[in-house]
Amino acid sequence: GERRREFSADPPLSSCGVQQAMELGSFLKKEGINRLVSSPYLRTLQTSQYVAWKNGLYIEVEPGVCETPHNPANIPGVEDRFGCIPSIDLAHRSWTSGPDAESDELECLPRSIDAAQGIVSSMRDGDNVAVITHASIAMAVVASLASDCRRNNMDQDRAQGLRRTLERIEAASPCGVYKLEFDVQRKLWTSDLKCYNFFLSQPISSTKPWRFSIDFSMHSWWDKWEELAYKYACARVRPSRLRPSGSRSPDPSRQSSETTRSNEIRSNEIRLQTFMV
Repeated sequence: GERRREFSADPPLSSCGVQQAMELGSFLKKEGINRLVSSPYLRTLQTSQYVAWKNGLYIEVEPGVCETPHNPANIPGVEDRFGCIPSIDLAHRSWTSGPDAESDELECLPRSIDAAQGIVSSMRDGDNVAVITHASIAMAVVASLASDCRRNNMDQDRAQGLRRTLERIEAASPCGVYKLEFDVQRKLWTSDLKCYNFFLSQPISSTKPWRFSIDFSMHSWWDKWEELAYKYACARVRPSRLRPSGSRSPDPSRQSSETTRSNEIRSNEIRLQTFMV
Protein backbone atom coordinates (compact mmCIF):
# COMPACT_ATOMS: atom_id res chain seq x y z
CA GLY A 1 0.00 0.00 0.00
CA GLU A 2 2.76 2.48 0.94
CA ARG A 3 4.75 1.75 -2.23
CA ARG A 4 1.61 2.16 -4.38
CA ARG A 5 0.94 5.59 -2.83
CA GLU A 6 4.57 6.55 -3.43
CA PHE A 7 4.34 5.59 -7.11
CA SER A 8 1.02 7.40 -7.56
CA ALA A 9 2.63 10.63 -6.32
CA ASP A 10 5.90 10.09 -8.20
CA PRO A 11 5.36 7.48 -10.94
CA PRO A 12 8.21 5.91 -12.94
CA LEU A 13 8.49 5.87 -16.72
CA SER A 14 6.40 3.41 -18.67
CA SER A 15 8.08 1.06 -21.15
CA CYS A 16 7.09 3.51 -23.91
CA GLY A 17 8.59 6.35 -21.85
CA VAL A 18 11.88 4.46 -21.60
CA GLN A 19 12.00 4.08 -25.38
CA GLN A 20 11.26 7.76 -25.83
CA ALA A 21 13.96 8.72 -23.29
CA MET A 22 16.56 6.75 -25.27
CA GLU A 23 15.47 8.42 -28.51
CA LEU A 24 15.59 11.80 -26.80
CA GLY A 25 19.16 11.09 -25.71
CA SER A 26 20.15 10.38 -29.31
CA PHE A 27 18.44 13.55 -30.55
CA LEU A 28 20.13 15.74 -27.93
CA LYS A 29 23.51 14.19 -28.74
CA LYS A 30 23.12 15.41 -32.32
CA GLU A 31 22.31 18.86 -30.90
CA GLY A 32 25.57 18.84 -28.94
CA ILE A 33 24.29 19.41 -25.41
CA ASN A 34 26.99 19.75 -22.77
CA ARG A 35 24.91 20.23 -19.61
CA LEU A 36 21.87 18.42 -18.26
CA VAL A 37 19.41 19.83 -15.71
CA SER A 38 16.50 17.84 -14.30
CA SER A 39 13.44 18.07 -12.10
CA PRO A 40 13.76 15.86 -8.98
CA TYR A 41 10.74 13.73 -9.95
CA LEU A 42 11.38 10.05 -10.75
CA ARG A 43 10.19 10.05 -14.36
CA THR A 44 12.25 13.13 -15.25
CA LEU A 45 15.31 11.69 -13.51
CA GLN A 46 14.89 8.39 -15.34
CA THR A 47 14.62 10.28 -18.63
CA SER A 48 17.70 12.31 -17.68
CA GLN A 49 19.63 9.14 -16.87
CA TYR A 50 19.18 7.79 -20.40
CA VAL A 51 20.15 11.19 -21.81
CA ALA A 52 23.17 11.32 -19.49
CA TRP A 53 24.40 7.88 -20.56
CA LYS A 54 24.06 8.76 -24.24
CA ASN A 55 25.84 12.11 -23.87
CA GLY A 56 28.39 11.38 -21.14
CA LEU A 57 26.96 13.98 -18.75
CA TYR A 58 26.11 14.34 -15.08
CA ILE A 59 22.62 15.37 -13.97
CA GLU A 60 22.18 18.68 -12.13
CA VAL A 61 18.99 18.28 -10.08
CA GLU A 62 17.09 21.55 -9.69
CA PRO A 63 13.99 21.86 -7.44
CA GLY A 64 12.89 25.00 -9.27
CA VAL A 65 11.80 23.01 -12.33
CA CYS A 66 9.77 20.38 -10.49
CA GLU A 67 6.11 19.54 -11.02
CA THR A 68 3.20 21.67 -9.85
CA PRO A 69 1.29 21.25 -7.56
CA HIS A 70 4.17 19.82 -5.56
CA ASN A 71 4.42 18.08 -2.19
CA PRO A 72 8.08 17.83 -1.09
CA ALA A 73 7.18 14.97 1.28
CA ASN A 74 6.55 12.75 -1.75
CA ILE A 75 9.96 13.30 -3.33
CA PRO A 76 13.16 11.66 -1.97
CA GLY A 77 16.38 13.67 -1.81
CA VAL A 78 19.14 13.34 -4.40
CA GLU A 79 21.23 11.12 -2.11
CA ASP A 80 18.34 8.65 -1.92
CA ARG A 81 17.90 8.79 -5.71
CA PHE A 82 21.59 8.16 -6.41
CA GLY A 83 21.27 4.39 -6.05
CA CYS A 84 19.02 4.09 -9.09
CA ILE A 85 20.09 7.30 -10.90
CA PRO A 86 23.90 7.02 -10.78
CA SER A 87 24.59 10.04 -13.02
CA ILE A 88 23.24 12.51 -10.45
CA ASP A 89 25.88 15.11 -9.62
CA LEU A 90 25.96 14.97 -5.83
CA ALA A 91 28.37 17.92 -5.75
CA HIS A 92 25.91 20.19 -7.56
CA ARG A 93 24.55 23.08 -5.52
CA SER A 94 21.14 24.28 -6.54
CA TRP A 95 20.59 27.82 -7.80
CA THR A 96 16.80 27.61 -8.03
CA SER A 97 14.17 27.50 -5.30
CA GLY A 98 11.59 24.75 -5.09
CA PRO A 99 7.88 25.53 -5.06
CA ASP A 100 6.03 26.50 -1.93
CA ALA A 101 2.29 27.06 -1.40
CA GLU A 102 1.37 26.38 -5.04
CA SER A 103 -2.12 25.01 -5.48
CA ASP A 104 -2.69 25.18 -9.24
CA GLU A 105 -0.91 25.50 -12.60
CA LEU A 106 -1.10 29.30 -12.72
CA GLU A 107 0.71 29.68 -9.42
CA CYS A 108 3.84 28.10 -10.93
CA LEU A 109 4.53 31.24 -12.99
CA PRO A 110 6.57 33.31 -10.47
CA ARG A 111 8.65 30.29 -9.51
CA SER A 112 9.17 29.33 -13.17
CA ILE A 113 10.37 32.85 -13.99
CA ASP A 114 12.88 32.64 -11.14
CA ALA A 115 13.97 29.17 -12.29
CA ALA A 116 14.50 30.44 -15.84
CA GLN A 117 16.76 33.23 -14.60
CA GLY A 118 18.60 30.83 -12.30
CA ILE A 119 19.38 28.50 -15.19
CA VAL A 120 20.43 31.34 -17.50
CA SER A 121 22.60 32.94 -14.82
CA SER A 122 24.45 29.65 -14.37
CA MET A 123 25.27 29.31 -18.07
CA ARG A 124 28.80 29.88 -19.28
CA ASP A 125 30.29 30.64 -22.68
CA GLY A 126 29.35 27.91 -25.15
CA ASP A 127 26.88 26.13 -22.88
CA ASN A 128 24.19 24.06 -24.57
CA VAL A 129 21.80 23.01 -21.81
CA ALA A 130 18.97 20.47 -21.82
CA VAL A 131 16.37 20.89 -19.07
CA ILE A 132 14.21 17.84 -18.38
CA THR A 133 11.07 19.10 -16.68
CA HIS A 134 7.25 19.01 -16.85
CA ALA A 135 4.79 20.47 -19.35
CA SER A 136 3.58 23.47 -17.35
CA ILE A 137 7.07 24.41 -16.18
CA ALA A 138 8.63 24.00 -19.64
CA MET A 139 5.99 26.25 -21.19
CA ALA A 140 6.27 28.84 -18.41
CA VAL A 141 10.09 28.92 -18.53
CA VAL A 142 10.18 29.22 -22.33
CA ALA A 143 7.49 31.93 -22.31
CA SER A 144 9.23 33.97 -19.61
CA LEU A 145 12.60 33.93 -21.41
CA ALA A 146 11.06 34.60 -24.83
CA SER A 147 9.13 37.53 -23.28
CA ASP A 148 12.22 38.85 -21.44
CA CYS A 149 10.34 38.63 -18.14
CA ARG A 150 11.97 38.71 -14.74
CA ARG A 151 10.15 39.33 -11.52
CA ASN A 152 12.30 42.40 -10.83
CA ASN A 153 11.45 44.01 -14.19
CA MET A 154 7.79 43.02 -14.43
CA ASP A 155 5.39 45.79 -15.38
CA GLN A 156 2.01 45.76 -17.09
CA ASP A 157 3.49 45.69 -20.60
CA ARG A 158 5.76 42.74 -19.82
CA ALA A 159 2.97 40.93 -18.01
CA GLN A 160 0.78 41.31 -21.09
CA GLY A 161 3.67 40.12 -23.26
CA LEU A 162 4.00 37.02 -21.07
CA ARG A 163 0.24 36.43 -21.37
CA ARG A 164 0.38 36.67 -25.18
CA THR A 165 3.35 34.30 -25.33
CA LEU A 166 1.57 31.76 -23.13
CA GLU A 167 -1.40 31.97 -25.49
CA ARG A 168 0.80 31.40 -28.57
CA ILE A 169 3.14 28.68 -27.32
CA GLU A 170 2.43 25.27 -28.81
CA ALA A 171 0.90 22.69 -26.48
CA ALA A 172 3.41 20.35 -24.85
CA SER A 173 3.47 16.84 -26.29
CA PRO A 174 4.93 13.85 -24.38
CA CYS A 175 8.74 14.00 -24.54
CA GLY A 176 8.44 17.07 -26.78
CA VAL A 177 11.25 19.61 -26.99
CA TYR A 178 11.14 23.42 -26.99
CA LYS A 179 14.26 25.18 -28.23
CA LEU A 180 15.63 28.55 -27.12
CA GLU A 181 18.65 30.37 -28.53
CA PHE A 182 20.37 33.51 -27.32
CA ASP A 183 20.50 36.35 -29.86
CA VAL A 184 23.85 37.98 -29.11
CA GLN A 185 23.16 41.16 -31.08
CA ARG A 186 19.78 41.84 -29.47
CA LYS A 187 20.75 40.27 -26.11
CA LEU A 188 17.47 38.39 -26.01
CA TRP A 189 16.35 34.78 -25.85
CA THR A 190 14.39 33.69 -28.91
CA SER A 191 12.13 30.72 -29.61
CA ASP A 192 9.67 29.69 -32.31
CA LEU A 193 7.48 28.42 -29.41
CA LYS A 194 7.01 25.07 -31.15
CA CYS A 195 7.14 21.71 -29.39
CA TYR A 196 9.09 19.12 -31.43
CA ASN A 197 8.85 15.34 -31.15
CA PHE A 198 9.73 14.30 -34.71
CA PHE A 199 12.66 12.24 -33.36
CA LEU A 200 10.29 9.77 -31.64
CA SER A 201 9.57 6.53 -33.46
CA GLN A 202 6.27 6.05 -31.64
CA PRO A 203 4.65 9.25 -30.35
CA ILE A 204 1.93 8.54 -27.79
CA SER A 205 -1.32 8.98 -29.70
CA SER A 206 -3.50 8.36 -26.65
CA THR A 207 -1.97 11.23 -24.65
CA LYS A 208 -3.25 14.65 -25.61
CA PRO A 209 -0.82 17.59 -25.79
CA TRP A 210 -0.95 19.63 -22.59
CA ARG A 211 -1.68 23.33 -22.33
CA PHE A 212 -2.70 25.74 -19.59
CA SER A 213 -6.44 25.48 -18.93
CA ILE A 214 -6.75 29.03 -17.65
CA ASP A 215 -8.28 31.89 -19.63
CA PHE A 216 -5.40 34.23 -20.45
CA SER A 217 -7.77 36.72 -22.05
CA MET A 218 -9.12 37.73 -18.67
CA HIS A 219 -9.09 41.51 -18.11
CA SER A 220 -7.76 41.05 -14.58
CA TRP A 221 -4.48 39.46 -15.75
CA TRP A 222 -2.28 42.18 -14.21
CA ASP A 223 -4.17 42.04 -10.92
CA LYS A 224 -3.84 38.25 -10.96
CA TRP A 225 -0.12 38.49 -11.64
CA GLU A 226 0.38 40.88 -8.72
CA GLU A 227 -1.59 38.54 -6.49
CA LEU A 228 0.55 35.56 -7.52
CA ALA A 229 3.82 37.47 -7.12
CA TYR A 230 2.78 38.74 -3.68
CA LYS A 231 1.79 35.25 -2.50
CA TYR A 232 5.06 33.83 -3.83
CA ALA A 233 7.13 36.54 -2.13
CA CYS A 234 5.40 35.93 1.19
CA ALA A 235 5.85 32.16 0.96
CA ARG A 236 9.44 32.11 -0.23
CA VAL A 237 12.59 33.97 0.75
CA ARG A 238 15.12 32.97 -1.89
CA PRO A 239 18.55 31.88 -0.65
CA SER A 240 21.64 33.46 -2.15
CA ARG A 241 22.56 31.70 -5.37
CA LEU A 242 25.40 29.28 -4.84
CA ARG A 243 27.99 28.64 -7.50
CA PRO A 244 26.87 25.48 -9.30
CA SER A 245 29.32 22.73 -10.11
CA GLY A 246 28.99 21.26 -13.58
CA SER A 247 30.49 17.89 -12.62
CA ARG A 248 31.78 15.91 -9.65
CA SER A 249 35.23 17.38 -10.25
CA PRO A 250 34.51 20.96 -11.34
CA ASP A 251 36.93 22.49 -13.84
CA PRO A 252 38.32 25.71 -12.29
CA SER A 253 38.50 27.27 -15.76
CA ARG A 254 34.70 27.12 -15.91
CA GLN A 255 34.26 29.21 -12.76
CA SER A 256 32.85 32.65 -13.47
CA SER A 257 31.99 35.80 -11.57
CA GLU A 258 28.48 36.54 -10.40
CA THR A 259 27.79 38.33 -13.70
CA THR A 260 24.29 37.59 -14.94
CA ARG A 261 24.95 36.12 -18.34
CA SER A 262 21.51 36.90 -19.72
CA ASN A 263 22.06 40.64 -19.27
CA GLU A 264 25.76 41.12 -20.02
CA ILE A 265 26.70 38.78 -22.89
CA ARG A 266 28.83 40.72 -25.35
CA SER A 267 31.05 38.30 -27.29
CA ASN A 268 29.87 37.38 -30.79
CA GLU A 269 31.42 33.94 -30.32
CA ILE A 270 29.19 32.95 -27.43
CA ARG A 271 26.60 30.32 -28.33
CA LEU A 272 23.97 29.60 -25.71
CA GLN A 273 21.09 27.24 -26.25
CA THR A 274 18.68 25.49 -23.97
CA PHE A 275 16.22 22.69 -24.61
CA MET A 276 13.10 22.28 -22.48
CA VAL A 277 11.81 18.71 -22.44
